[in-house]
Amino acid sequence: VVVVGHSAGAQLSAVVALTPRAFASGCADPPVAADRFVGLAGPYDVTQLGGMTSDIFGPDGQDPSGWIAANPVSLAAERPHLPVLLIHGTADSTVPVTFTERFATALLAGGHPVVTHYPEGVDHQSVYSAEVAGPLISNWLGLDN
Repeated sequence: VVVVGHSAGAQLSAVVALTPRAFASGCADPPVAADRFVGLAGPYDVTQLGGMTSDIFGPDGQDPSGWIAANPVSLAAERPHLPVLLIHGTADSTVPVTFTERFATALLAGGHPVVTHYPEGVDHQSVYSAEVAGPLISNWLGLDN
């Protein structure tokens, strides 16, 4: 199972990939842990979102102590065997590249095998295109052999 997400979906996918059992309550089936995670231009450190936190946590979720369970950077030491591929275009003006750089650093410190790609001139919307992300993901999964 490979979990892939873009933008806020990358942040949410990272949380699920790192802590699959955290969301199992109320589900009739057992959680399935991802074998790999691919993040595309995600805002991984929710503490760095500033005024955008209400977009993610809603108007009642403004207490930063409640964000830890949804902050991939805080969870970076979980499941250290999980391989991670992070892709973030250098021309992204929506989510700064520093989010991916900081997350990659935290994941490496947590023991994860991490591969990063920063395609030159790629923006927030084109990073997930088949032309940009497709070859990088395919190669990382070993599908090019």
